[in-house]
This record gives sequence, C-alpha cells and structure tokens, in this order.
Amino acid sequence: MSYTNPEPEYRRGVHPVTETQNSVRLGEIIKEFHLELLHEGEDYQNIPLRTLDVNRPGLPLSGFFEHFDTKRLLVMGLTETTYVSGMSEERRRESFDRLLSYPVPALIYTRGIDPFPECMEMAQKYGRTVLRTQEQTSAFMSSLIGSLYNHLAPRITRSGVMMEIYGEGVLFQGESGVGKSEVAALGQLDGHPALAHAGLSPEKHPPPADLPHHARPGDPGGPRVVESAGERAHKNRGVLPGAPAGG
Repeated sequence: MSYTNPEPEYRRGVHPVTETQNSVRLGEIIKEFHLELLHEGEDYQNIPLRTLDVNRPGLPLSGFFEHFDTKRLLVMGLTETTYVSGMSEERRRESFDRLLSYPVPALIYTRGIDPFPECMEMAQKYGRTVLRTQEQTSAFMSSLIGSLYNHLAPRITRSGVMMEIYGEGVLFQGESGVGKSEVAALGQLDGHPALAHAGLSPEKHPPPADLPHHARPGDPGGPRVVESAGERAHKNRGVLPGAPAGG
C-alpha cells in the first residue's frame, strides 16, 4: 500500500500559527490530568509542549500526512480505534509504524481504551510515550486544550502592585520607594486584596500580621502563593472584566 508523506511544515521552516514561545512540560500535563503511563519515551516528563491544539490521528493512520504537526499531542478516541480495528494486522502495524516514526510528544488513548499491540510495538521501537485517560474524548480534549491555553498564554513582566478593587484589576506602577506597597497595605485594610506585587522575599520579610487579607505563604487557609522573578502572587488565576474571551 502506498502512502502520501510529504515533508512536514516544521521541516520546511513553517511554524504553526498555534505555536507559542512559552512551553509546558509533558510531565506537568500527565500529573494535571492523572494520565496513566502505558509506555514511556526517553526523558518524557521534560518534553516541551508549545502548541495550543491537539491532533486526532485518523487521517495520518490512513496514510495522509500533509500538514501533520508533529509538535502536537495525539488523542486517539473511539472513532480512530474503530477504524484501525478494521485493518489487517499487517496494515495496522504499518500505520502505527508510519505514525510513530514522527517525533510526536505522546499518544493519548481516551475512554480507557486498550492500545493495539502493534501500537505498543512501534512505541517501543521509536521510543514514543503512550498515555491513557478514562475520560470521554470530547470532554478530555476540551479540558486539555483549555489547560494548554492557560499554560502557554502570553506573559509580560511589570514592576508594581496589582490589586482587585470592587472586582476590577488595578495596577499601581512606579519607581522603587514611591509607596506602592503602602498603597496596597491601605487598600487591604479596606478589604481589597493584593493579587501580586514585586517585593522582598516573604521568608525574610513576613507580611504584617494585622493585615487580614495578606496571609503569609504556607499559612493554613491562606492564599496560594506563586513566586516568579521576584513577584508574589496571591491569586493564581482569574479573568478581569473586559479581558478577551479565552485570554
């Protein structure tokens, strides 16, 4: 059987529009979605993911690889499994051989489906990672793509204090020493939480004990604290009014 296998875009220097400069490690996605590891590729936990979408490999399994993006996760659901189950053993082995010869980050089976022996054979041959989830395909893909958007969203760094005032995000900026932290402290006394601010290490300079909305990192019932480039964030995720949908 003949296959159409033109040179993929990434080898021609054409980058997919869904690719970003940020990345998330495959190991983080596995942990987030509690994915079952069926076969591990080399250093699979540190494989970087930089695309905002995933692939259903129905067409590649049939031999059509034009515009096939090898940087995307592959999600194999009931439709693909049913299609491949109708193949002869020889053709099935050839299909998985062709598919997994590409450096894909991982192949994920949904619905608790057992992978074909030919799939596992080729995963071992090429050192590809095979994962499984019990979730339904559509629901899992929706959650996965949403997670990738969160992980890979564009980021900027600003020096200042970010506060939530009556549901609106307010950013105070200025040079060091002009009183940004003092403004935040007064705002917190009035019940407006600080979302993030560039400041000193909380271990060396604990926040004032009399500020009810400025709990110390690690306090029981306190805010989740994320440290990045000198910033302390007291709200890990949120959507501000007027923000673009999906942003």
